Amino acid sequence: LTFSPYLQKLASRGHELLVLSRFPKTKPIPNYVDIDLRGLQNTSNQHSEDVSVFSFDNIQGDGLIKGIQRRINYATKACEGLFTHPDVKKLIESDSKFDLVVAELFVTDCFLTLAYKFKTPIVALETSCLVPWSNSRMGNVDNPSYIPVLFTSYMSKMKFMERTMNTVSY
Repeated sequence: LTFSPYLQKLASRGHELLVLSRFPKTKPIPNYVDIDLRGLQNTSNQHSEDVSVFSFDNIQGDGLIKGIQRRINYATKACEGLFTHPDVKKLIESDSKFDLVVAELFVTDCFLTLAYKFKTPIVALETSCLVPWSNSRMGNVDNPSYIPVLFTSYMSKMKFMERTMNTVSY
């Protein structure tokens, strides 16, 4: 939903879009084709399908091990769901040509394989603070000895044990 205005503007300027999303358009838009991914991953029964699987409260309240397990589970289900979806499988098996792949880099990199498959550049977007493993790809400085990891509750002034746990979390 966050990227919807951006995508609509691209379509209105004549770019032809094929959008893989859990939020398909309810009204057709010229130059805009949806592959509806609703229902692919609802990794927690406490969240509806139209709400992000991750909220600030449930990520910070998880603790290190449970938080890592949650992210691995989410990433695995997201990738498996994407690449077993019938319309996505047809797309991957097709000879379609694209000029660019735009993907959100959240918890998993499996979406980057679409750029490889279609031999296109990629633009990576993020709706939240960058997850620790994305910073180096974007050229951002990220040093857990003094920069709190997104999934922790630490502040910038960390004690030694907080820095240690922050680094382990990183």
